[in-house]
Amino acid sequence: LEPVRHLLSDDMFNMYKTQVATLIAKNQKNMMEDIEYENCRINKIVKRHQKDEITVTLAVTCRDYIINAKTGKVVRGVQTAINHYTYELKFVRSQKGSLITICPNCGAALENTNSDKCEYCETVIVKDTDNYVMTDKKMIRQYIKEHRNYEK
Repeated sequence: LEPVRHLLSDDMFNMYKTQVATLIAKNQKNMMEDIEYENCRINKIVKRHQKDEITVTLAVTCRDYIINAKTGKVVRGVQTAINHYTYELKFVRSQKGSLITICPNCGAALENTNSDKCEYCETVIVKDTDNYVMTDKKMIRQYIKEHRNYEK
């Protein structure tokens, strides 16, 4: 998850980290293959509290199933199913000129404004005012669009 850490809020990062840890503990692997973008629509743009917020609806299709990491056997989902997912995603960024002075995780005052981590809880602080981070993801709709046969 580290390569995409800067694109996620602390809550989203921790949620994904927990999901990955659960899969590892169960000796499982989530397979997402043949991902295809269908469409994306901006629903709302809001400026408040020195933040820009954008909410979008994203539709994609993919094969999405879980396998046993050792045997490769499917333990959940259907390997041949092409799933359609519609998500509502929320992205936030700090407006130019705003400065993060309080840790969003523990609430401690941030003394070292050059650091990318809170000195107290070591939470990564996303400070780049030019980049949006995903703060929320909700499943709006999902269904199996079709089945395709794949040879291994």
